[in-house]
Amino acid sequence: MQAVLITIFAVAALAAFAWFLYRRQFSPVPLMLAAWFLAVAISQLHLSGLETVWSREYWLLLLGSLLSFTLGGWVFGRLWAKYPWWQKIKFFGRPQVAGRRLRVVIYLLFLVSLGALYLFWRRAGNFPLFAPDPDAFRFLADNQVPGAVNYLAQLARLFIPLAFFLIFYEGFSFRRHWDLAAISLAGAVSLILFTSRTQIFFIDLWVMALYLFMRRPNWRQALKFYPAFLIVSILVLALVPLYRQYRSYGADYLSSVTGVSIQSSNRLGAALLPIYIGVSFNQQALLHAQDYYHTHPLQHGRVSLDIFTNI
Repeated sequence: MQAVLITIFAVAALAAFAWFLYRRQFSPVPLMLAAWFLAVAISQLHLSGLETVWSREYWLLLLGSLLSFTLGGWVFGRLWAKYPWWQKIKFFGRPQVAGRRLRVVIYLLFLVSLGALYLFWRRAGNFPLFAPDPDAFRFLADNQVPGAVNYLAQLARLFIPLAFFLIFYEGFSFRRHWDLAAISLAGAVSLILFTSRTQIFFIDLWVMALYLFMRRPNWRQALKFYPAFLIVSILVLALVPLYRQYRSYGADYLSSVTGVSIQSSNRLGAALLPIYIGVSFNQQALLHAQDYYHTHPLQHGRVSLDIFTNI
């Protein structure tokens, strides 16, 4: 049954991705379905003895969530096309974006983030990336650094998407946009200092979505942009947590905690282990949350997940 489920959802992921490529509108719904079907297929490997077998209720919860998301996207798309209410709003009717004003906003956000980074360093004395124990230091810094400073120090998650928005809107030219490219690179480095892959991941999603919906790339343009961008992104997203876990817990942290044994000679398996853990154990977290709400003495089943709170 395990092999059947893996095959079914792997084929479904390929079909959803082909649907995404076939549609000229490049709707994000089939792309989301492809990612979820692939995640489900990976989760069925059950490489750890700590993983719980999915219950029928959880299967219904998951499939119902995906179905409701798909139907919601379809209904919203039809209503959006039939009733273009935004055309009646004067602000959205402007033919051009004020590039200079947006550039000033990007510069201001960048300068504020630099000042906040300095204040963070003065208060905490270091950054998680350089701390002997990054995970412990992150919790310690939360108590030493005010929340506003911590948030402003990571403003790169705002000005990097804005910089790419302006670059895609005007069409990239190194002579005109070298400053925005340099600011984006500096912002990416500043986020890496905090060893948070979530921040980098959401910026990746923003940039890829902006390129897709603003540039409307053809096959040749897409093959030039996405592979290079994804390779760099995946490397950063993989190396940042691996480095953090190695510094905080040692080389065999994931294997020892999750119970997934990977031979030291299997370098490919060791490199892919964080991806499997991230995908499968997030599913397990939802499953255990469902069980918790039904069995914990403080809840007694009064609160439970449903198809609207799952995704």
